Amino acid sequence: MRGKRIVTLAALVALVATASAATYVVERGDTLWRIAQAHGTTVAELVQLNGISNPNLILVGQELKLPQGLVDDGDAEPETDGGPASDGSPQAATYRVQRGDTLYRIARQHGTTVAHLVRINSIPNPNLIRVGQVLKLTDGASASAPTSPAPPSGSSSNARIEALLTSTARAHGLDPALVKAVAWQESRWRPNAVSPAGARGVMQVMPSTGRWISSTLAGRSLDLDDPADNILAGVLYLAYLDRLTGGNEARTLASYFQGPNAVARNGISSSGQRYVSSVQTLKARFT
Repeated sequence: MRGKRIVTLAALVALVATASAATYVVERGDTLWRIAQAHGTTVAELVQLNGISNPNLILVGQELKLPQGLVDDGDAEPETDGGPASDGSPQAATYRVQRGDTLYRIARQHGTTVAHLVRINSIPNPNLIRVGQVLKLTDGASASAPTSPAPPSGSSSNARIEALLTSTARAHGLDPALVKAVAWQESRWRPNAVSPAGARGVMQVMPSTGRWISSTLAGRSLDLDDPADNILAGVLYLAYLDRLTGGNEARTLASYFQGPNAVARNGISSSGQRYVSSVQTLKARFT
């Protein structure tokens, strides 16, 4: 009919999809890694969706498209059953993979390691997991034990890292037990740890965050591959978050995990709560 537009079903679907597409405006201190974590997606997906040529360079005020149909990983609680299985052996805790998950992220949330998940789930390719896939978090023999490994006891390298964590925490007014717990949760105190997203060292600091800490908090360039500088970067950032949250430990820890902007905007997610709980459990062991 003349004067009227005929809208096809395909066009209508496209229109609705465009209208409902989620976006995020980059704020000061953001990194692609933290934005991806806060919104249940991956750096690679954000890079592809937004045509980003340099993942380490995003601008304050830049509007990023977020993948449609994201499922907040915080809603995916681990399925656990501490009771005996039919054969009398303990039941393993499990987790169902959600959109945007990676093995690294799942391991970090549940206080374990990628290598452990790969081993107990017989995963041939650690970079390939499927939405809906059920992963064991523990083997049956240790299901009743905490998923966070016990703190170390006695090696010379661990003693040096612990001494650095303690002295740096005290120098900046933080509880050494808290700093040691965060470092253990993040890297198991491994100076050479590098996450799939590029976070480095004992405190798992992203290079872009390290540059911000260097210029804004440290007043000098910090080498994230140097254990002392890496620990200093993490402690300065924790101290900054402690001030930002008014000394609220849970929000400080969640901000370290989710990013302060995400916590301020959306509160502590379920995955953030698990992270906080794991760190606080570890803190009690170091006290």
